[in-house]
Amino acid sequence: VYFTLETALLLLLELVCSFESRTFWFFLPGLPITLYLAALPWAVMLLIRYVPIRGWFKAAGCCGLLALYHAATPAVVERILALSGEEMGRPLAKFPWFTFQPGDWSTPWAIGNNVNALISLGLVVLAAVYLVVGILRQRQ
Repeated sequence: VYFTLETALLLLLELVCSFESRTFWFFLPGLPITLYLAALPWAVMLLIRYVPIRGWFKAAGCCGLLALYHAATPAVVERILALSGEEMGRPLAKFPWFTFQPGDWSTPWAIGNNVNALISLGLVVLAAVYLVVGILRQRQ
């Protein structure tokens, strides 16, 4: 109930702001981006609340979801903005996801791509650690 109410209030706030500013950005790109970004807390909440597995496996699943979501978000937002006729200036990545170039920290875009890659990699490693701990605890 709480998540539903918060999501509805967020969408209402964005709708009012869109019409009040007379730019009418709510339906494109506002609504698709908001729904995409709201999908992560919904997925984490549903995983934690309703999936009948032990806590360590839930933690691994949440970290895996975060890693996938973090890796996909720049490309998804870029595509939604392109559909609405807007641009990000320079894309966050050369490929649909992101690129990791450990030798290039010269521009803000390269730094952003490298940081995104390191965060996603860290989340994957953390998910693997939680998965191993869950397996070891289940054996005991």
